[in-house]
Amino acid sequence: MILELDCYCSLLESTKNLVYLDYLTIALWNRRSIENPPIYKGGGSSLLKLAIERSFDLDYKGRICLHSLPGAENFYRKFEMVNLGYDSNK
Repeated sequence: MILELDCYCSLLESTKNLVYLDYLTIALWNRRSIENPPIYKGGGSSLLKLAIERSFDLDYKGRICLHSLPGAENFYRKFEMVNLGYDSNK
């Protein structure tokens, strides 16, 4: 996971900073499409929770942002993240 901590503001609240997840991935042997059942479970969830905790540490109130690959959208829906649509810049 790669986090950017001071570069982005929220599209929903333009005066509020957030943590941007530039990159989040898990090892191939933990992906259901490759290894079912996966060897380890919860790696992606743990990383996402760590990003949220970092946002709270920075007093960003848990605000995070990312641009998801299409195959990962359901994963982020489980965390009730808001889908703001396609971003041609990313």
